[in-house]
Amino acid sequence: MGQFKSAIDINEYGETYGSAIFAEILGKEPDLIAAIGIDGT
Repeated sequence: MGQFKSAIDINEYGETYGSAIFAEILGKEPDLIAAIGIDGT
């Protein structure tokens, strides 16, 4: 198991990205939301 990673990170363009699960806790959704397609891609 890896270490716990930050709920929302910032990319080189200043956009936030990560899971929307923490949006209610943090009070903001990331600019880019992590997603997985139905076929695993």
